Amino acid sequence: MYQLTLQVAVLLTIGYLLSRVWAKPVDTLNKFLFYITLPLSLTLSLAKIGNLSSFAASLALGLAHMLLTMLSSIALAHHLYSESKKELVTLSSLPNAIFIALPLATLLLGDSVYAIPHATVFNIILVLLLAYLGFSGSNSVRRTIALYTGALALGLLLNLTGAYRTARNLIDSTSNFTSTANTLSFIVVGASLSKLKVSRRILKGLVFVAAARYILSPALLALALASMEAFQISIEDGFVKGAILQSIMPPAVTCIVLGKALNMDEDLIATAIAVLSPVSVTLSLLIYGVGTMPGSFG
Repeated sequence: MYQLTLQVAVLLTIGYLLSRVWAKPVDTLNKFLFYITLPLSLTLSLAKIGNLSSFAASLALGLAHMLLTMLSSIALAHHLYSESKKELVTLSSLPNAIFIALPLATLLLGDSVYAIPHATVFNIILVLLLAYLGFSGSNSVRRTIALYTGALALGLLLNLTGAYRTARNLIDSTSNFTSTANTLSFIVVGASLSKLKVSRRILKGLVFVAAARYILSPALLALALASMEAFQISIEDGFVKGAILQSIMPPAVTCIVLGKALNMDEDLIATAIAVLSPVSVTLSLLIYGVGTMPGSFG
């Protein structure tokens, strides 16, 4: 665990320092990961799934969990807050299900596939959230939805056609490359720390989002799991661990895109992402980072 924690801490520090002296490499890395390696990881992980029925059950769990979280966040934000409602709902409803969750699943669970169900559901929740916000979507949002939906569809096609059996070495080699490359996302997370801003209004919003991500979200996942067990729907242990990991993820970077498009409080959004991203990484390491885990940097 200590080696893994040190490796993540080093990447976070590199990101923070780079953002202070030369932000362009971080921006370039961010685009490379977001538009190339992460979509490719989704495709390859889905292509390698051996038990699609187990994946489907995990998908249902992810949908129930994320939908309950969004609806609860809407109700609580409107009941408890007189301002920044849209910002709070957006930050609480859209977890970083891809950019941080996939590398963490690879490092801590041995395979990013266990985080894929929630990453798949993310696109559905994003569309529903846009409907709540009354927003038709900017070009960048549309491109993001199309890109990741396409990556998932391609992965499912490769799975159904048995491509993994015929091109196992190629797929495994490419998957190993993307898994290693995706760990560099922690550099981008570290860079976000340079955007910290503090005010009473921001702190008040931050408390709400933190409670939603680290108390409400895990509690609702436990409820969804208990409900599925009551109906005797079994889920593979790895996917359960992946769902737990996803339940404590910070707000997604996509929130910044929505904030700009809808004239939301960008300081609150950027600060929430900057503060909670390292918190989620630390919590994940504490929960699953015990012992020597497969899929580490070395």
